[in-house]
Amino acid sequence: MKRILSLLLILIFLPLLASCDKEEIKDIEVVEVNTMLAEAKTNTVENSVEVISFEASFDVKFDQKVTSAEKNTEVKYTFKGKVNAVLDYENFEAHLGMKFDYTIQMVELGLTTTGNVELNGYVDDTYVYLDVNISASGSKTTLQNKFKHGIPVDQFKEQVLLSLTQMDSSQALQPGDDFKMYKVGNKFEFVQEVDLAKQNSTNQGVPLPDAVGMGLPLDGYTIDEGSMVKLSVLFGEVFEAFDFEFKVKGSSEQKYFEG
Repeated sequence: MKRILSLLLILIFLPLLASCDKEEIKDIEVVEVNTMLAEAKTNTVENSVEVISFEASFDVKFDQKVTSAEKNTEVKYTFKGKVNAVLDYENFEAHLGMKFDYTIQMVELGLTTTGNVELNGYVDDTYVYLDVNISASGSKTTLQNKFKHGIPVDQFKEQVLLSLTQMDSSQALQPGDDFKMYKVGNKFEFVQEVDLAKQNSTNQGVPLPDAVGMGLPLDGYTIDEGSMVKLSVLFGEVFEAFDFEFKVKGSSEQKYFEG
């Protein structure tokens, strides 16, 4: 089943973006893009969307300091890794992957714990299959499991479709927004990317591209250069594939005072 899903991604999504003639459309107006996206949204029905994919990479640090009358403590956390997911929407098959390294340092005690977690998962319309490997301070644990997820597939699809149809694609872009539009064979690819470090410089949080219709609060964190979120939409008469990419590198210092 994992092989089927991998082939699905290769056969449906990537060739359309890579092997076909892909040409950037220059001088296209915001109003025209909004109109094209709105028409595709209107025509989109259940099972029109074939692939939804997501990839997130992160390199983040947290420094937690607690001050009290009795003692001060400080714990430092570092997490670095990647998460990805690919959903065959029509057949309700999904592949999930996660891999990250972590370090936990208890400063006063002089203790440092390091480890990593790797997860591979597959979901069909009935079961979840998990393969998890955990390493911590030299010890290793492997977990393999299969269980029924109980997700109402039809209801899930309806919710995804509802989210798409409620998305105001006619206002996806505002004048001055950065975006790119490509002609891919007889289809189009819309791409919008947001620089998270630039957006977060005002400390007001970071919005995902308006076309997603979601918000991503990152208040209180220092976001480093190179952090970004990108949305790619492949469409013709209907929405066919969505790809979300998220990269974040940053740090946060949290201070607490106890009486």
